Amino acid sequence: MEDTMNKSYSALSMANYNEQYSRKFNIKMVNFQTENDENLRESFLKTVKDDLDLKLEKRDIVAIHRLRSYKSGVPPVIVKVVNSEVKTAIMRKKKQMKNHVKLYDDITIKNRDLLKGLRHHKDIDVAYYYNGSVFGKTKDGLQIIFDIFDDISYRIEYERTKDVNNANGES
Repeated sequence: MEDTMNKSYSALSMANYNEQYSRKFNIKMVNFQTENDENLRESFLKTVKDDLDLKLEKRDIVAIHRLRSYKSGVPPVIVKVVNSEVKTAIMRKKKQMKNHVKLYDDITIKNRDLLKGLRHHKDIDVAYYYNGSVFGKTKDGLQIIFDIFDDISYRIEYERTKDVNNANGES
């Protein structure tokens, strides 16, 4: 029974990793207003050029489309870029976006829930996503990579104990 549970956790964790990996070059964009006869690719390229002062080519955008939204307002847009250089260039300047347009990494629902849990945890100062992993930095400065099945409190205590043992020369 325990072996089956471990295999299930491992399979779900791997599925989340694979799904996140497939989103590696995706950017999620919210509040992106366009006209009814919109050409998203052209609008995105113009916005990036005007707001971020980046000159991208059409070939830098692999795919772009609106997501279905159950909330009122403008549906979000997913942009798949050609490589990590293009994504990094855009994301480094994302705070320069105008008209309340926001850019985010496209992360899985499980990773988003993990981030939310970390941000509400009493011992976590900062929680963030970077390059396929979810990180939490404790109030005492310990940086930890978390998994979707981690018990956050237990994991923090384990990492603190591990650091103390390493400092004392224990293994």
